[in-house]
Amino acid sequence: MPPTRTRRHEANPPHRPRWAGLVLLLLAGCSSPAEPVATLWEGVLDPVPPGGVAGSAAAVAQFGRTLASVEIRQALGGTTYRWRIESGTCASPGQVQGGLAIYPPLTASQTGTASADAVVPGVLRRGSRYIVRVAREAPAGGEVVVACGELVERG
Repeated sequence: MPPTRTRRHEANPPHRPRWAGLVLLLLAGCSSPAEPVATLWEGVLDPVPPGGVAGSAAAVAQFGRTLASVEIRQALGGTTYRWRIESGTCASPGQVQGGLAIYPPLTASQTGTASADAVVPGVLRRGSRYIVRVAREAPAGGEVVVACGELVERG
């Protein structure tokens, strides 16, 4: 069996999703008057009791779509989680943006980390409120939200 490769961020989780630095470069290079301005959103995912999952999320809205990324840590190894961007707040979630099918599952590694990216049709609207929610399947059906965080518009 080949050796397992471990990414550096699994040992020391970053505060930003893995492609946030590239997004900042994209934003800097896409500021010409002929192109629509990109909007960057970032958020910290806090555990929702009794879950202990934490993480971070980022999204860039431009050209009629939103590129989203999420990373979780402190998850149960081998457990599969669902995630999505919704309108609203963690206390009062709203509509899923783009539909559930576009968000790939997060399967936690043995170190409790996972990450995923999604392309959401449509852009997150400036001045609106959005959240990222992470959930796992409940034993009796449905789901249990284990982490939630507000996406904050950065520009």
